[in-house]
Amino acid sequence: NMGEVSTGERLRLVITVTALSVPCCLVTTSVEGKIVGAFVLPHGGIALDPAHFNTTNQTARQQAWEVHTAAQKVGRQIDSLRPDLLFLSTPHGVDDINSFMLYLNTTGYGYADTDNCACPPCCYNVSVDLDFAVSKMLMEKLQREGLAISGLSAFGPPGGADE
Repeated sequence: NMGEVSTGERLRLVITVTALSVPCCLVTTSVEGKIVGAFVLPHGGIALDPAHFNTTNQTARQQAWEVHTAAQKVGRQIDSLRPDLLFLSTPHGVDDINSFMLYLNTTGYGYADTDNCACPPCCYNVSVDLDFAVSKMLMEKLQREGLAISGLSAFGPPGGADE
């Protein structure tokens, strides 16, 4: 969570995209930023916890562990870059057929499964703080530049919902 961003402040940005996502290029005059890393991760339900991957296919089990290990490595690489901001794009969630959407909530949350392991024992919940002010500023700037982008707020007004 970056808090407020002032004019001329430098940002270190990591762009992480999952399979089938498209990263966008950002041009802004209010914040000077630098992309310090970019990563693409495959869909990886089985990679969450390969120990619970219910298969007798040893090749598939080994590949699940390889994806799991690679995802952990990417996490460590992102951490080592010490970014001020993470930009995550995913094809999972609400979709606008005409525009790229930014969440305008202060928190995002959801769950994941391991493809073939029911909850319990495979219960994975995740929540993340979202920087509403940065998302709103980015959305408005890109709209002024004529890009097809919109915002989404769930369970309350933009920046005011806690879920």
